[in-house]
Order: sequence, then C-alpha cells, then structure tokens
Amino acid sequence: MVTVAGILSIGARSSINIITGGVARGLPSLSINALIKQSTGSGIRRTDLLAAIRYVKGISASADVIKYTRKGYLPDPSKIQASKGPILKDYSFTVKVEGTDQDTGDRVFSHVTVTADRNMTVAQIEEQAGLAVEKAEEDNPSHLPFDADSFTLVGARRRA
Repeated sequence: MVTVAGILSIGARSSINIITGGVARGLPSLSINALIKQSTGSGIRRTDLLAAIRYVKGISASADVIKYTRKGYLPDPSKIQASKGPILKDYSFTVKVEGTDQDTGDRVFSHVTVTADRNMTVAQIEEQAGLAVEKAEEDNPSHLPFDADSFTLVGARRRA
C-alpha cells in the first residue's frame, strides 16, 4: 500500500484536511488554495495541490499510460479512467489516425472513437479504428481529406 507521505509534498500533507473538505464541497483548485492560504498563511504549489486533489478523489495520475501499452497486450482496466458521462458500451477507446493530405502532402491527423463491450488488445483496437475509417470512406468518400496510414491508441474510458 502506498502512503500519503510517498505521494504528496509536505505542504499538501499538512493541508490534506482542507483539501479533502474543499473537494467534498466541490470547490475548484484556486478556491481550495485560497482556503489553504487563509488558514496557514501560505499556499502550496499548484502541481502539488492538483496531485493532492487527485489523491483525495482517487483518480490515477497515470491516465496517459494507456498509450504506452504494447500492441499485443490488453490495456490494464485499473488504468482506464471511469467515464464522467454516459457511454454506450463498457469501453470507449480514442485512436489517433494519421496520414498524408491528398492536396498538400502535409502530415495531418484526426481521432476515431472505438467502443466495445469488452477490453481488447491495442492491435485489435487499432484494427477496429482502421475498419471504421474504411467504412466511413465507403459511405462518404470525402469524409477524411487524407490517406490514413497510421493508427495509435491515445486514450480510453470505461463505464463507471
């Protein structure tokens, strides 16, 4: 088990009760920092405050870890953030689609969302994104103004 001492700075640890109260009341970070300044006489660094707020809310700071998962592996469900809003299926993956603009030759990109009822490997997710792009091109040939040649998983959400 990770302790608070190993995660938070000294300033954040000494103000954890104020931070917890501010989070419970739904206050933004600037208001929480103002409360800390008011009670202790000095505030704490914004990065330390945001880390403490994430700790109190139980949000993983490793949200971007998903994009470093190897192709043949399943993304760790504990690293996939719960969706704040409703999603249609259990998982929603965001894939960055890159390609070359047909008119200018410039590198351009777009994003595709892949939804699924089960967790999939990165390769399967990127393959589904490719199929979605192909289907969109069949339905509307001018949908993507570039030739897609690269698919990269960049984000994921799971149903809460």
